[in-house]
Amino acid sequence: MLLTTKFLRPTSDSRAVKRERLSALLESRAPKRLNLVIAPAGFGKTTLVAQWCSRVSSPSAWLSLDEHDDEPRRFWQYLIGAFEQAGLTGASDLRKQLAHHSDDTFTEAITGLINTLAHDDSPWSLVLDDFHFIGNPAIHRQFAYFIDYLPPGVLIILASRTEPPLPLARWRVRRWIQDIHPGLLAFSEDECRQFFHDTMGLDIADEDVHAIYRKTEGWVAAMQLSALSGKDASTSGNQINLDERHISDYVLSEVLEQQPRELSDFLLETACCPRLCASLCDSIRGSDNSQELLEKLLSQNLFLIPLDTRNKWFRYHDLFRDALQLRVSHQDPDSAARLWHRTVDWLLAHGHVQEAIAQIVRQEDWSRLARVLAEHGNNLIHGGYHLPVLDWIDALPQDLVIDNPQLQMLRIWGLFFANRMDSLEPLLSGLEDLLDRQVADSHPDAEGALGLQSEISLMRSYLARTRSDDKSAADLTRQVLREIDHTRIPLKSVTYYGLGLDYYGKGELTEAEDALQSAVRYGQVEHKPSTVLSSGGLLAWIQYNRGDIDLALETCTEIRQWVDKHYADPTQPRLISCWQNSTLCEIHRERNHPQLAATHLKPLLEHVERGTEPGQHVIIQYVRGHLAFSEGRLQEAIDALEDASQTARKRREQIVFEPPASTALLARCYLASGHPEKARA
Repeated sequence: MLLTTKFLRPTSDSRAVKRERLSALLESRAPKRLNLVIAPAGFGKTTLVAQWCSRVSSPSAWLSLDEHDDEPRRFWQYLIGAFEQAGLTGASDLRKQLAHHSDDTFTEAITGLINTLAHDDSPWSLVLDDFHFIGNPAIHRQFAYFIDYLPPGVLIILASRTEPPLPLARWRVRRWIQDIHPGLLAFSEDECRQFFHDTMGLDIADEDVHAIYRKTEGWVAAMQLSALSGKDASTSGNQINLDERHISDYVLSEVLEQQPRELSDFLLETACCPRLCASLCDSIRGSDNSQELLEKLLSQNLFLIPLDTRNKWFRYHDLFRDALQLRVSHQDPDSAARLWHRTVDWLLAHGHVQEAIAQIVRQEDWSRLARVLAEHGNNLIHGGYHLPVLDWIDALPQDLVIDNPQLQMLRIWGLFFANRMDSLEPLLSGLEDLLDRQVADSHPDAEGALGLQSEISLMRSYLARTRSDDKSAADLTRQVLREIDHTRIPLKSVTYYGLGLDYYGKGELTEAEDALQSAVRYGQVEHKPSTVLSSGGLLAWIQYNRGDIDLALETCTEIRQWVDKHYADPTQPRLISCWQNSTLCEIHRERNHPQLAATHLKPLLEHVERGTEPGQHVIIQYVRGHLAFSEGRLQEAIDALEDASQTARKRREQIVFEPPASTALLARCYLASGHPEKARA
């Protein structure tokens, strides 16, 4: 006797989100024979297919599979029974005959079903829900035979958590398959909003919808659990948060506890990793089979997301990872701590310093953060990550910073690259006092602290330039060059950039180019993208203003390519240089490409709004005015050039080079706008 409730299609909720974009993919069309709806638990596979079935007019059969159906005779009895329940003429006789078959291949019964479907000549569809319960190789072989000989117009829909071991590659070549994978099943932000408003009846703000959408990545089960907990709480204004306890319970019961021991252990052991690769997993687990297990997880759609096309790097879905971490920390906190330390050690040893620091900050291990910043912070800052370093230093307890010269110097460099020059002088004085005390007290770090003197001298040379103290700037720069080979920290690129600025300020352009080319070369050796970009940008600015436009463009292109290759972090702002962007804006303006020129100008305007040092302010406003003048936007040009002229006049002593002739261009704007008296003045 068959359990008839297994043939009942779930009722479609009228309030459920209508997913037209996916329903259209499920439609029957030649030569398709199979819809594969594959995703982890809770992604709405069954709901989607049930919605589609409710709207099609052609005959359809439904079978909900379970772990008891992984036996060939029972599987085919239920599959034929699904057609019988849906009204296929002849299916009842086929099922009765199957009960008396002694042939274990069931070829006769399967062939009989194929012939019955062909004789009926109706566009049947059959849904097999939870096909991941079927693991018997014999059933897979028999089912492949069934698909291979299906009559035209018959469509099979498999909803499964894992991709079945069927000849899918061959069927895809024949265009028999429509794949609906987790990326397609995940709710879009609009569908997420519709789910909360219409399905769950919650009137939550758009910014809350956006936050939940980003956290769940479209995983509808997590959204539903959160919405239900929000309703239960009856909070004012339907304010809801992701209920991690309910989500964790769901993950543990529906996913983790369904896995074999080897896979569940692997999931728990690697949950501490922000990203996963075989080498990292092997290292923290003390094993050598992690790649095999990662690929097994990927094939089973266990919330593992590939980060490249070579199946080398992966990550877990954030909420899935959070649930795993919660289980590990509750079950065995000592093991959780040990695995976390091994993960951070591996990330640091393999150059993933920012990821390691993110983990340290998350654990609030402040003493380790101080040690890691002291060791790696200089390279991070000169690699363009000065803003995150400043944030990390600010997060440290002050008692860890106040007596640490390296951390204080890191803060000074970070502020320098952030163009916050006004706060540097008192910090430098305080650092010098600290170093003097450590040397006088024979502090254990006294020898290392002495190496910071060259960095202090270099920083003071930059400050001297802002005061137009050219002699002090030059003397300090040359002092650093004499001492440079005796310091542990590579500073040649930054020093030669300062030297290039000195020569440029004095109008010695050949010497400036030589120094800037050295700065670029040493910056590439030292892996300092910020310095390479600034030095190469000033070099291109000199070349452009000398009339070598093609050479300037070539310099900009080569520098940009090198920087983008060595600085690629989507979580951080793109590195830009005032010199380089201004050069590119001028080049494309002159070549009558105003839109391209505007794209290079746009990021510079943010610097003007936030406040930047006066020399850069003048250049940006000059370039802005020049582009507006070329396009006939005269008032905009006048506003920018008047600002540039006033800044150049009022803060001349703080500008270390001869600024562009903004007043000359301003006079042209006055003439063009019909104000000759202003132009004459």
